[in-house]
Amino acid sequence: MELAQRGIVVLDEIDKLIFGGANALVMKKAVQHDLLKLLGGGKYVITVGDGLFGRRTIEFDTSKLTFAGVGALTDLRKRKTTAKSPMGFGESMETAITGNYSITPEDLIEIGFEKELIGRFNVYLHTDDYDVVALEKILRESAISPVLGFKMWVESNDRHLEITDDTYLAIAECAYKLNTGARSLQTIMNNVRSHYLKEIMRGNSKTILLDSETVYNVFEQTMNRKVRG
Repeated sequence: MELAQRGIVVLDEIDKLIFGGANALVMKKAVQHDLLKLLGGGKYVITVGDGLFGRRTIEFDTSKLTFAGVGALTDLRKRKTTAKSPMGFGESMETAITGNYSITPEDLIEIGFEKELIGRFNVYLHTDDYDVVALEKILRESAISPVLGFKMWVESNDRHLEITDDTYLAIAECAYKLNTGARSLQTIMNNVRSHYLKEIMRGNSKTILLDSETVYNVFEQTMNRKVRG
C-alpha cells in the first residue's frame, strides 16, 4: 500500500481532453473537472480483491502520487515553431523558427485546458520534433521498426523481401509530411502493406521488391484519395 500510494500515474493522450471552438464537447470539460480532486490529492475508498469473499474496501491516499500528463499537442508545437510574415493584401507566409521554445501554462489554457487543471502540474516539458534524419534512424535501428514488421509479414507468407537502400529515406520523408511523429512511420508502412497485399497473398513471385519509387507513389495515391474524399 505504501509503495502504491507513492507511485507514478501517467495520463496518456491528455490532449484528447482539449475543448473549445469546433471541439467544444461538454464531456471533455467535465472529465477535466473530475480530474481536479484526484490530482489535488485526497483519500478515496476503493474496492480491491477478486471473488465474492476476497473483495474488501481500503482507503487510498492520492496526495503522494506523481502525475504526468502526456500528449502530442501537434497544433501547439506548430504554432510555437512557425512565424507568419506579411506578404501584402492581408496574406502571410509561414516560416520555421529555429532555436528553443518553451511551453507555458498560458499556452495550455489557451488551447482548451481548464486553468485549475493546468495549475495541478508544476513542470512543463516538451520533446524535440522528429526530423527526417531521426525518422530514418528509427527505421534502420529500432527493434520495433515498422519495416521489420513488414519484413516478418512478407516472410510469413513464404516470400523474400528486398529493400533498396534509398527506400528508408523515402519512407522517412513521407512520414515527416504527415506531421504525426514516429507513429507516422507505421501509417506509411500500413499503406505500403495494402499496396502489396494481393501480390503477396496470391502472386507467383517469391521475391517482393520494395523501392523508393513505390513508396512515393503509394503515398501520393493515398493523399490524393484523402483530398478527394
